[in-house]
Amino acid sequence: MDGTLVDKGFDDYFWFYVVPHLLSKYRNIDFNYAIELCVKEYESLDRNDYKWYSPTYWFHRFGIKENVASVINSIGDKVKVFPEVKNVLERLSKKYKLMLFTLCTREFFPVKLYRTGLSIYFSEIISITDDFKLGCKSEEAFRKLLKHTKLNPDDMIYIGNDYYSDYLIPIRVGIKSILVDRNGRQTNSIKSLEELKL
Repeated sequence: MDGTLVDKGFDDYFWFYVVPHLLSKYRNIDFNYAIELCVKEYESLDRNDYKWYSPTYWFHRFGIKENVASVINSIGDKVKVFPEVKNVLERLSKKYKLMLFTLCTREFFPVKLYRTGLSIYFSEIISITDDFKLGCKSEEAFRKLLKHTKLNPDDMIYIGNDYYSDYLIPIRVGIKSILVDRNGRQTNSIKSLEELKL
């Protein structure tokens, strides 16, 4: 989702401004020092640990007593959907069953999917971190997806923006994948969902 349907500005703002701001408030420390502490703590937890993606986990770890949902909702206007996304999803949803398979925790769904209106285009939305308790788009994650959907690999096309986890990994389990590289650096990729020939 992030980098494919919506830009990553919201995540950067949440993890590197909002959380440090709250940490500085609760510990009565300098904001820049709070940023350093947050980054150090983020890096101390394996990115493959599904808890890494959970705001609730980090609020608890940092001793931040704010309501997570309220904090997320208060910055929902920071979510920016790429310009072509809704038109493309509208077109594709009339021809195919669309499913969203994302590392994004369900805690962010209210602002990233529901408030933006993106959720209406998907027949099912799976959070790898919350539903499968995995912290990466691994071969295991894609095999669980196939088992969950009862589909064969050749019945599915996967679209994402990370060369390794969204492109190479699905291919390894037999799923056709399409890489979205909005910077145009990767070969065999598209820069926009408008380029999809489906």
